[in-house]
Amino acid sequence: MRTALLTFTTGGRYDAMADLVRSNRDAYCVRHGYTHLVHAGGPYGPEPGRYYSLQRLRYVIDCFEGDAFDLVWVLNVAAVIMRSEIPVTSLLPLDGPADVFLVRAVGALNAGSLVVRRSAQSLAWMRYMIEHSPGQSHEQAALMATETHPEHARVLHVLPCPSLNSYRYELYPEHRGEVGCSNDYQPGHFVLHFPGLPYEQREALVRDALAEAT
Repeated sequence: MRTALLTFTTGGRYDAMADLVRSNRDAYCVRHGYTHLVHAGGPYGPEPGRYYSLQRLRYVIDCFEGDAFDLVWVLNVAAVIMRSEIPVTSLLPLDGPADVFLVRAVGALNAGSLVVRRSAQSLAWMRYMIEHSPGQSHEQAALMATETHPEHARVLHVLPCPSLNSYRYELYPEHRGEVGCSNDYQPGHFVLHFPGLPYEQREALVRDALAEAT
């Protein structure tokens, strides 16, 4: 199966973070025979003003329509692969009907670490997400809506935590009640992600995580 890991930014200082995590992801892809795709330096696609994660889905659509890959792992730039020996494909029930794999965090589906397998139904799901997400807040609403959508629900498979994503909940005062839950980061978890924090704090945390990654 032709598998890629996608690192995607649309310019600005997050390009520097893409450079920071690149060696971690390059080495991971070499180890497992994957391709590391990097888009940085500016917007992507016909609607450059759209929220970055929707431009990112457009990038995946183009990869699939160009018959370049069978599977793309979309991983937010402020995330570190902590255990490089784990192939992401080993975490996925690829013998089932689903083609979009993700986890649930704090009661919501999370697209910060998302795997998409090429199929007609995954392409339709990504187009639905783009069409029904005019802004950042709408993207989460559209994602949650697909879980019960009569056509798109079957494409989703929610994996158990902490398979694709972990957090350090002590960093988030509003989520400290989640400390100790299944995707509160512990050594041995696969991915450590730092969403929603100021850039300078994220960069420092990413650097520390990279120093601990194996």
